[in-house]
Amino acid sequence: MGRPGAGGGAFTFALAELLGPGAQITAVGRDGRAMRGLVDETGKKYPGVAIDVTVADFTRPLELRGLDGVVMANSLHLLRDTGPVLDSVRAMLRPRGRLVGFEYGTTATPGCRIPSRMSGGKGWRPGRGSSGRAS
Repeated sequence: MGRPGAGGGAFTFALAELLGPGAQITAVGRDGRAMRGLVDETGKKYPGVAIDVTVADFTRPLELRGLDGVVMANSLHLLRDTGPVLDSVRAMLRPRGRLVGFEYGTTATPGCRIPSRMSGGKGWRPGRGSSGRAS
């Protein structure tokens, strides 16, 4: 399971708790010191969860492949065009892998197809860029 833009680790910890012992989580963040701290804290709080960190900017291509899922929280609203990032995420996922994305405090950020209040299952799907059309 991947977690781009890991920040302070709140969602990484929630994911570790949800998945439980035996889970493998890859966290991505730009702050190397924060990422090292995330490894230490996850090891203390969730000793059965393996965590790997990648110090990188999630808006740049990452060499992650075959992930069961990717969690993105409060990150896409920062982007003018989400298409390239979502295409990159799609390449990280195994077939039938899932992207879980949410943004607080927004219902329709321009160019962002993963609003916080998705209705009727609409939004980005594998194979669709920021336009919502199949690519």
